[in-house]
Amino acid sequence: MRRRESALRHLSARAGTLLLIASAAVALQTGTAHADDENPEGQPCIWYDPAPSMVISAGWQPVITHYAAFTIADGTAGERTDTLSITNTVTTTVAGSAEISNAGNAILKKVGVKVGFSVQTTKSTTSTESTTMRWSFNKPGHYGLFRGTRAATGIAQTYWCNGFFGTWARDARVVYTTYGYMETGTVSCAEPAPDWHDYTVRAQARRELDC
Repeated sequence: MRRRESALRHLSARAGTLLLIASAAVALQTGTAHADDENPEGQPCIWYDPAPSMVISAGWQPVITHYAAFTIADGTAGERTDTLSITNTVTTTVAGSAEISNAGNAILKKVGVKVGFSVQTTKSTTSTESTTMRWSFNKPGHYGLFRGTRAATGIAQTYWCNGFFGTWARDARVVYTTYGYMETGTVSCAEPAPDWHDYTVRAQARRELDC
């Protein structure tokens, strides 16, 4: 019992900021994945076996983390370096903790399989990304510079070894957040507005450009 309580305290430690809250009953607008892990409940175990987990829900959405908008006048084509503002921050968390344990790492690895793209599985945050960007332009117009990613969030079920029965039993359900690789680019008002079902990071940046 003490081992179970210690594991629960570790998974429930509060550190960092949980920026995206997941609900088991609400799917994110862009994409969802349903758990197909093998349920370990009732399977034999020994107390020192690594505790398994199962991803119950997984969804993702595009998030613009760095952004800046500029208007380029006639006769000013060329290259320039600009500073982007941090508009959103995504941090890897498991059970509200930004310190990713071995158990948390195992959960986040399964998340990548669920959502269909690689995600961060260790302590990471988008706030450490560079805020400067060098870009070139050859036409006047209103432009947006962006950095962004796909943020994934959901719920995972953890398990503990019930020594009395020698089988895995349900433990806590934990909320997780992680994100994919960073994307960088420029958008302009000359580009058509994206379709409502286009949930790429670039499309999200175009929506945020005030045209």
